[in-house]
Amino acid sequence: MCALKFVEPNNAAEQEAILREVGLMQLCGDNDMILRSYESFDFKDRLWIFLELMDCGALTQIIEDRKGKYGEDFIRYVCLRTI
Repeated sequence: MCALKFVEPNNAAEQEAILREVGLMQLCGDNDMILRSYESFDFKDRLWIFLELMDCGALTQIIEDRKGKYGEDFIRYVCLRTI
């Protein structure tokens, strides 16, 4: 499955950094530990990025939703899954 993410870079340097990251993700597409990036393009001042769909959503959103209330088991699970 595929997810669509769009990013609105603040300047040319930020846009270039994002494009480099997406390019690296595409180069590492055979590695199961790295999120796959299928396609990306610039349209109406936004970078549109098609990525592999993550089962549980973005980790940043999960951490923000918990508002700093996570225990050792949660931290252990995140560390185990990101190695």
